[in-house]
Amino acid sequence: MFYQDLFNCLIAWAKTRRWRRMFSLAVLPMLIFWGTLVAVVCGAMLSRQELAGRYMSLVQADVEASMKELEGSNAPSSGSGSESSLGEETGNSDPTEPFSVDGSQGTSKRMLVPLRRIMQLGNFNERVVYLVGTSLARQGRTAMGARLIRDVAPLKGGGFPPAHAFMADYALASWKGNAAQAEVLLSDLQSAERGGIRMPVGQLTNYASLLNNSNRWQEALNMLREHTDEYPQLNLLIVQIEKQRGERGNETRTALASGRADFENKRKNGEATLRDVVQAVQLEMLDDQIDAALAVAQFGVELTHNTLQTFLKSDKYNNQGSDTAREDGSPLASTRQAYEQEVLEARRLYSNVLVAKHQAVSEQRKGDIARAKALGAAPPGIDLRYLDLACQVDSANPSVGEALAGVVMLGQTLTPEMKQTLQQSLVDGTASGVTHLILANRKLTEEDPASAVPELRLALRKIPNSPVVMNNLAFAIMKYDPENLPEALQLIERALKIPGGSLTDRASMLDTLAEIRLLQGDDLGAIEMFEEAIKHDGSKLNTRKRLAETYQRVGMKELAQGQLAKIKQLSQ
Repeated sequence: MFYQDLFNCLIAWAKTRRWRRMFSLAVLPMLIFWGTLVAVVCGAMLSRQELAGRYMSLVQADVEASMKELEGSNAPSSGSGSESSLGEETGNSDPTEPFSVDGSQGTSKRMLVPLRRIMQLGNFNERVVYLVGTSLARQGRTAMGARLIRDVAPLKGGGFPPAHAFMADYALASWKGNAAQAEVLLSDLQSAERGGIRMPVGQLTNYASLLNNSNRWQEALNMLREHTDEYPQLNLLIVQIEKQRGERGNETRTALASGRADFENKRKNGEATLRDVVQAVQLEMLDDQIDAALAVAQFGVELTHNTLQTFLKSDKYNNQGSDTAREDGSPLASTRQAYEQEVLEARRLYSNVLVAKHQAVSEQRKGDIARAKALGAAPPGIDLRYLDLACQVDSANPSVGEALAGVVMLGQTLTPEMKQTLQQSLVDGTASGVTHLILANRKLTEEDPASAVPELRLALRKIPNSPVVMNNLAFAIMKYDPENLPEALQLIERALKIPGGSLTDRASMLDTLAEIRLLQGDDLGAIEMFEEAIKHDGSKLNTRKRLAETYQRVGMKELAQGQLAKIKQLSQ
């Protein structure tokens, strides 16, 4: 009876439940469970490449948009490029937005997760690697981004062109100047340029300089020609390369004509900037057209002065309160400072060209001055008009001080204004090492020789690697401060280790070393140096005279007679 009643109770309980509703509520969890199970099984059956492809399909449109944004932001503008000097690969100083190692600003954080997942799955899509690498660079992890991008920019070339452009900028930003780095940089720049990347003028300049330094100057000229329509300022580099090689062919004539035409068009259209003026002056100076360079430099002074005056008279500037309020670092004050700086730069450029004109005029009179000194006559005067104007334009220019010191060295009389300019440069500490060297040399030969030592020490501080200054200082110490003879010996030995220089300078240094060895009692060592000096410059009669005296002292009378005979022959 008990079991029958229990069975009946269960039947009654089941009949009273709402089973249909309960089953309908359980359908959704069951579907989620089975759906998840099927997805897991299907996912486990997919390959890594298929998964990467699906991730890529999610962000394909964003990747394309980011690449286009990168190309647009890194595309060079039509502005002027940076000034360049052959053999100096010091990075991009180009005002046109260079290809920056800071990376893309268009790769959003939303994209980075699937992009990194694609890379983790082993899909080395060039664009994905490039976008992730530039994003790392933007976050300050530049070295990590560069290592990643190097995978798609192989050292042998032929990789992803934008990646090679990135690596080129990275190399320039961390430039050490060694040959191995130069070779890698050249490979990256070459791959980027040949890959069709619109490179900024700074990168093209460095590319051409590297090619030229590798004695591949014809490749450099060919590459530059392909980009002169886009960057007319590259004509300057073409002329520099050809002049460096001692050539002046059709390439130079075409580049000169193109560069001049571009500047004239900008000047007529009111589009010329100070940078355009600088490049036009450099172009004229390379062509030895100093008068034309003077005209362009004078135009630059007028241009920057007029630009500044127009700004100061503008309503925008004059409606912003008092002058005091504009001196607090506000945007208007910064703009005014920028315009004033351009005026100073233009005046410095003009004064430099005036000094070059003065030197060209003076060079023609140096022979007459030397002959007059030899005859004991008064030296003919030098035309100082251009130097006087250079003093008025920019009296603080170190080149002006050097030219003034050179005039003094030639025995010419300066005007009171010029004397004041030279003295002021010495007082203000703006005088260059060359100025101090020239003034010290004059003291050695004419005025107070002993006072030349401190002047030469100061010149050596300003140009510490100048063998000429070292030689002169060693000679002055030897003559007028013999207690410091070891210092003189150290200086001249250091000077002789520096490569380059003319044979005459080399002979002069060897002569100084010989004199020091004489003071040390080393006659044979002195003879060795005197003979070496004569090999470099046999016209030095005083060296031959000192050598003859030393021969005589050590008992080499025949050699001494031979030198005296040679001196007589050269004198006649």
